[in-house]
Amino acid sequence: MERGQEKAFMRTIEREKRLTQKSFPDNTTGSRTASRRAQVEGNLKQILDLMKSTFQTKWLPVVVGLGFIAQTAGAATPVPTLVYDNTTTPLNAYFATQTEAGDQISPPGGGWIADTFSFEYFASGLSGNETAKVRFYANDGPSITGTVGGDTPSTVLYESPSFKLINGNIPVTVTDLASLNVLLPKSFTWTVSPSGVDGSEIFGLKLYNPPIVGSSLDDVWQSVGGDWQLKQVAGHVANLGAQLIAVPEPGSMTLLGLGAAALFLRRRQVAA
Repeated sequence: MERGQEKAFMRTIEREKRLTQKSFPDNTTGSRTASRRAQVEGNLKQILDLMKSTFQTKWLPVVVGLGFIAQTAGAATPVPTLVYDNTTTPLNAYFATQTEAGDQISPPGGGWIADTFSFEYFASGLSGNETAKVRFYANDGPSITGTVGGDTPSTVLYESPSFKLINGNIPVTVTDLASLNVLLPKSFTWTVSPSGVDGSEIFGLKLYNPPIVGSSLDDVWQSVGGDWQLKQVAGHVANLGAQLIAVPEPGSMTLLGLGAAALFLRRRQVAA
């Protein structure tokens, strides 16, 4: 990227920051609103870094409203890119569950196709017949009562084959997703659905915080009696450890929704 283009990107990012600060000033109350404001400001810088690293070619920026369209000057070569990473700082705790549970995450920008996904779980007392599946959901279901924008997981975007659960602190990696062409929304929920875990058997998704790439709100989605609920973890930030590598959606133009990212601040505020 040429110096002049980089300055143009930075000016746009600074403009988005000012819009964010105007809509959500420093004295904004509510932990979710304040958390989301800080996360989006970090995402604006991450978007620039991803734009510089994803395609091995020059960028011709075109400003469209509050968004950015990055158009390549020649044939683009998409490469696997780390678009979400919350694996740096373990909290030495886990979210215990015997039902499906997971985390809603937001990779910077948009237009990503899943390539590799990793997470970590803890299990104890398993008898040997327990299995699990990984799923990706679009958050396009009914909203949680008492929240604004807390749309529940609904449409299944991806479901893994069953894999065996074993006792211990176990990392799991799902590979070769790119061939399935799983196009990810700007925000989506990944889950793990255990089967056969019951009684005194323990299964939990490991907690990490903060994400260093992308963002996640400080709660966990859990299926309870067939309904999705938002859960917290006493004494800890409820962010689940995970890492996502993706490739850009095919085509010569990739929409990087800076404006959409800023507007997404409104997600899951407590209703007045």
